[in-house]
Amino acid sequence: QTCALPISLQGQASYMVNGSLSYEPSSSPISASLLYNVIGRELVTVGLLGLPDVYAEPFHRLDLTVTYALSDAFKIKGGARNLLGQSRRAEQGGVIVEDEMTDTDVSLSLGWEP
Repeated sequence: QTCALPISLQGQASYMVNGSLSYEPSSSPISASLLYNVIGRELVTVGLLGLPDVYAEPFHRLDLTVTYALSDAFKIKGGARNLLGQSRRAEQGGVIVEDEMTDTDVSLSLGWEP
């Protein structure tokens, strides 16, 4: 008799989805990109001594980058990472064992290409 059980590998998410939307018109000095990523439920730690496995819950992330060309050589670039600000959670047997808050990172830079 055989038994078909779903097998989870430690450190491997059940699914991953990536998507992007870009705006780069040739007649405009502005370009932008919006990036989305979701990582599915992931086996973090295999339970030992009768304890249940620890799973990280799905995590959604949204990033935005905007670039403005001041001239052919100078560009200003701004960005925001993790706009959703979702926390990363892990649960063991229905109990949350980790709840890590994630910040939204904002950046601004000036670039020069001669």
